[in-house]
Amino acid sequence: MSGETNTSDRIEHIAPREAPGYWDREFAKVPQPLRALLLKAIAWAEGEKDASLAVHGSIVMGGVDKFSDLDLSIASTSASALSAVTDSFGRFVSLQGDVLAHFKADHLRAEHTQIIYLDIDNWVVKFDVTIFAGGSEISLPPEALVIIDKGGVLTQAQRHSRPIPEVSILFEKLCGWLWFTFSRLERGEVFAAARSIDFSREEALLPIILARLGLPQDGHRRLEQRLPKLLLDMLLGTHPESLEPGAIFLALAQLYKVTLLELEQSCVAQRQELHNSMSQMWERICTVRESFKNT
Repeated sequence: MSGETNTSDRIEHIAPREAPGYWDREFAKVPQPLRALLLKAIAWAEGEKDASLAVHGSIVMGGVDKFSDLDLSIASTSASALSAVTDSFGRFVSLQGDVLAHFKADHLRAEHTQIIYLDIDNWVVKFDVTIFAGGSEISLPPEALVIIDKGGVLTQAQRHSRPIPEVSILFEKLCGWLWFTFSRLERGEVFAAARSIDFSREEALLPIILARLGLPQDGHRRLEQRLPKLLLDMLLGTHPESLEPGAIFLALAQLYKVTLLELEQSCVAQRQELHNSMSQMWERICTVRESFKNT
């Protein structure tokens, strides 16, 4: 690679923000060793006759730091070239540093994405790489920046937007999950109960909050910078201080309280019905808990 200017000159795109000037400004913020590795990946794609490459994630969206992932999408020019491109990229990765871990992201239901941890210059870099076959249905994140595009396979790709949650259903799920969590707790399954609170927060409460505030649906990612302190303090109470049953119940009660506050601020059509159901569920939980104490 001869330099950053040559790299930006070769970018092909259609969106205004993907102009070389935008790339230059964002690239200047990328710290080492991410910057060097990204340049090497671009050079690899330029030299691989059947490979196209796009970058996304915090490098494009902003907020990049030394702990950021290197998020790449790679496409072969045809389905027949996929195997060769995949093997070539694997060889490229093995030359960059010691591979500490390499696995498919099937835990994220992203079987085409590989997650790679590399030890480079006394630092660990995490690669998230999705490799597509040309001619297949290719989908890129909305912020993806196309850098190398042979045959237009990435320029023509669809941009998948993050789904907008159906808030009323999330409130119903939270109502049901209150009992689910309580039942695990009463069985003495403290690990399962604590996990259920985490799951409820991640899969329902946080999406409700982020939707109300008009923020991206990025889960717990950098909540400290995105949410008001008062709301952060309330969410902190939904984390059990220990695995003692009493501590878990207090966290569950806080989850219920924060959910009700969010429901009161929501615009869902069935707000009163949801409020009644939620209150009835919590009343039932408290009644059952008290009856168990007395037996």
